[in-house]
Amino acid sequence: MARTLLQLTNAVIEACGFIPWIVVNTATGGGGEGEPSDLSEIMSGMMARLRISLGLLPEQDNPTPRTLSELRADMMRLLGYSAQAANPPPGMAAYLNTTINEAQQMLFRAAQLSQQGSEPVRLVADGDETTLDPTHVLQYAMWMAAKHYNKPEAGDYEKRAMGLLGDYAQRNLPNQDLRLRVALSDAQRTLARRYQVTQGGPVEILTFWGDGDAPTFDPQAVYLLALSTLKASFKQDDWKLHREDWQQYLADMERRLPANATTFIRRCVREANSTLFSRYASLRSLREITIPLVDGEVSYPLLDPDNSDRPIDADRLEWVGVLRDNVWYPLVSGFKPSIYTQQPETGWPTRYDMIDGNLRVWPTPGADTQFLVLCGRWEPGPFVDDADEPAVDDQAIFLHATIAAKQLYKQEVGTLPQDLDAYISERVAASHKTNRYVPGLRPCCYSDLSPFPIPNVPFE
Repeated sequence: MARTLLQLTNAVIEACGFIPWIVVNTATGGGGEGEPSDLSEIMSGMMARLRISLGLLPEQDNPTPRTLSELRADMMRLLGYSAQAANPPPGMAAYLNTTINEAQQMLFRAAQLSQQGSEPVRLVADGDETTLDPTHVLQYAMWMAAKHYNKPEAGDYEKRAMGLLGDYAQRNLPNQDLRLRVALSDAQRTLARRYQVTQGGPVEILTFWGDGDAPTFDPQAVYLLALSTLKASFKQDDWKLHREDWQQYLADMERRLPANATTFIRRCVREANSTLFSRYASLRSLREITIPLVDGEVSYPLLDPDNSDRPIDADRLEWVGVLRDNVWYPLVSGFKPSIYTQQPETGWPTRYDMIDGNLRVWPTPGADTQFLVLCGRWEPGPFVDDADEPAVDDQAIFLHATIAAKQLYKQEVGTLPQDLDAYISERVAASHKTNRYVPGLRPCCYSDLSPFPIPNVPFE
């Protein structure tokens, strides 16, 4: 499968020693369906790196839950009622159950987790399990119970509960996954705008939101910008250092990819396609099309009825004829347009000519049972969009465009011109197929012929 315009452009950029900003093939469409290169990452991996750098815990990192009866038994032992844990005093079990539930609800709101989902389900049966971290719930509940029973260690439980709550809130911020996704997505849009300013022209970016989506641009640049933005938002002191890292990384990217280099190299690729197409007919495929002749119609466009988007090149026609009664008859090229009035005949066409890009036949067809047969080469198709494929061999285009780009940026071309000549020569030779002439080798089809006469007198 031939490489597309975008893939050829990136290949030439890398051959020139430049680093492309775009690392995903956007031609495959949005929604994260692009194919990431070896340098790329996906959203979930970049979010994991951000959590580590920011000191955050994953939102889904839930410890093993504990049941209501287990927490109640621990509280009774900590309050000094170990002997009565299996048979608590009247009303104490109900109080502790209420305290545990209130502790979990207060922890949920104190940590601002209410923005991330629904509140925890209240624990009713002894086998009901906690929704939040049971260690945090137990310390919160013990603080309230110790104050209720006037225990001297109530102050210690309060400090412990507040310390755990502060650490939890700092490492598990409200809506942290949403904030990480927004930061990464915004960082990609910022790079897209910077790319438009330095490289010129619009750029299509893929959707970068789902866990499996890959960034369109260099993922390290996206990551560093998102990291510095989030550190500034979370008021972490080292955000300026990370912003400087991003600015230095971006400056290196811009130095390795000169301004408008993508536009110039893209133009080199397109010009290589046009040049090779017009210069080497053997690099193009031969096409045969059959067009029904219409009674009284003398002009026919060089279009395949089955593929009207790719006309036959009028300058590359190799055979023109008509199909009549399952027999092919060649048409003779050339006639004067005045022949239509001077000799207004109707019958089987015998001549043709090219006028205004259309093929005209004479005499005028007098029946609809004949067909016009053309053998020729395609005209080049569109080669403008990222997904467009070239009209000739993509390796020849790559070599031709790389030579042009290196000359444009004053780089040594080395042996690339010789490589291009050798490659095209091999392709041209291969196009001869069974018509190839090898000196000294007699084709097998001549074996039944009489040998050439051998002169009696040696050549002098």
